[in-house]
Amino acid sequence: MAYRNFYLAIENVALPTAKRNLLYSEFAAVGPAAPQPQKTEAWKVRADGNAVIYEMMYNEDNFCADAALAWLAALFGISVSQISLTTAIVSYTTGINSFVITLSSGGAERVKFIAWAGSRHPGRRAAWKVSGT
Repeated sequence: MAYRNFYLAIENVALPTAKRNLLYSEFAAVGPAAPQPQKTEAWKVRADGNAVIYEMMYNEDNFCADAALAWLAALFGISVSQISLTTAIVSYTTGINSFVITLSSGGAERVKFIAWAGSRHPGRRAAWKVSGT
């Protein structure tokens, strides 16, 4: 079991306000427990309310797209089959790649999860400034 420090941004693309707020609060409430007290989860909502950034430690053995799909389907009371996803590697900052998962439902993009740092960037420390917020 390997714990890694990473940043995760959740960007609302087309969720209704109530579902967006539910997603932000529920994700904060179920953030992984950190093995070190100084690494507990922290988050900040973007000024327009349509994105939130989290810093956390996570067990990389349990962090995957399938688990996110199951959790979101249960949170919103829909079937996993009603959610589709696409993945991409995007560079928002020169030299630092981010893993992007875009979730869609009903044929429309609804929310994006953007993760960076952790084991994918040996020798690099995660930083708030990398997020562009």
